[in-house]
Amino acid sequence: MSASALELVGLRRRPAPAAAPGATVVRAVTTRATGRAGLVLLTLVAAFLVVVPLASSQDVYAQDGVQLQAPSRQHLLGTDQVGRDVLVRLADGGRRSLGGALAALAAAVLGGLVVGVTAASGNRRVDGLLMRAVDALNGLPPLVIPIALVGALGATYTNLLLAIVVSYVPSYARIARSFAEGLRTRLDIVAAGLLGVSRTRIAATHVLPAVLTQMLVIATLDVGAVIVSLSGLSFLGLGAQAPTPEWGVLLGDGQMFFTPAPWLLVAPAAAMTVVVAGANLVGEAMRDGLAEQSGR
Repeated sequence: MSASALELVGLRRRPAPAAAPGATVVRAVTTRATGRAGLVLLTLVAAFLVVVPLASSQDVYAQDGVQLQAPSRQHLLGTDQVGRDVLVRLADGGRRSLGGALAALAAAVLGGLVVGVTAASGNRRVDGLLMRAVDALNGLPPLVIPIALVGALGATYTNLLLAIVVSYVPSYARIARSFAEGLRTRLDIVAAGLLGVSRTRIAATHVLPAVLTQMLVIATLDVGAVIVSLSGLSFLGLGAQAPTPEWGVLLGDGQMFFTPAPWLLVAPAAAMTVVVAGANLVGEAMRDGLAEQSGR
């Protein structure tokens, strides 16, 4: 390759590379006030979910015979309608709700990433076929896919998680394709193409890592929405079923006994609020950090 061609693609006298997107995200979360506040909230929730089951001798299904007991030293958040400890059930349900939301988001991001980058890196026929399918699914109301899949497969928490994944993949695929399309003019990708590197290798080594960082920021902002969706559908009886502790199930129990025992509803609602706020604060810090880097 001639010297002029090397200069054209930026292989000679190129400026010092910018910080990697992953490093930018970590720095944004740890240095910005919003990111640190979000980390504090999420750390408190994580500690609660780990410490309470280890420190308590109560079983999530154990009934001590005292129904709707107000918060006390023995039961810090009181008992429910059959005498079960609310604090222990809240922690156990939180691990199920938060763990399910993170697992569903990870699967949805992976699926959307594969579909979107494949569409952007393939030929026009592949791109058109994949994007038409994505557009068809994106055109449906948000709750149609989860309700339809759960109705067809059965009302279990596993099926609900699968339904959430399927409902989020199309939007993530569209976003991933948009990000991948915007990377086509990046110097290292242009240089790899001129050097004869295959499309598949370029997509795997250059496009995927860059798009993944952007997708993780979006997924962090969606954590709250997924938790609300899972809990809301479980509240309607389409996910976890009583007596299994899950925040949606606990909300359903609490709304039936709100007048005599408001703590049954307030406890899971407060826990969800803290998680949603923490995830949103972290996601906003990550988004602002990447936006600041791209604006330089």
